[in-house]
Amino acid sequence: MAVWLVTFVLHNSRASERMERYGSFGGKPMFLEIQGRVDLANSILDSCEHHQILLFELNILADHVHLLIDAEAEQDLNNKVRIIKGRSSFQCRHSPWRTKDAPLWAQKFNRRPLRTSKDTDAAMRYVALNHFKHAGDWGELFANENEKELRPYILRRLAELKASVCSK
Repeated sequence: MAVWLVTFVLHNSRASERMERYGSFGGKPMFLEIQGRVDLANSILDSCEHHQILLFELNILADHVHLLIDAEAEQDLNNKVRIIKGRSSFQCRHSPWRTKDAPLWAQKFNRRPLRTSKDTDAAMRYVALNHFKHAGDWGELFANENEKELRPYILRRLAELKASVCSK
């Protein structure tokens, strides 16, 4: 088992060097209110349960997602992230918060293998508490909604997911 820290962003929420160089950045970025974050949490966790993908931690932010995922090698990781992003995009296609006719996710994602238990512990804390890091960007209400409404739900679903995946 190998654990990876993964981050992926909503479409148009960030501009990469390549996007700026070729002028492919355009459109209004999405900003997820609490219902959008709950919908995405549901969709991501449902996808993981359906495909038996083990997540150790998850946090849905206003414009990006952090997760800790089990993947043997980079190709396995790429396939799992493709499943998560593809299925969540499909499941949320008619959500009222979704920008019509625009992709949900940016094409790429960031990844970092966690090689030691110390790295994994630090990444678990980073992901779990990341909404507080962004309170200055998006306000205390955002951080409090994540902590009081979304976090307990995610923790319960992660425990259910772990029990489901590990029992098979």
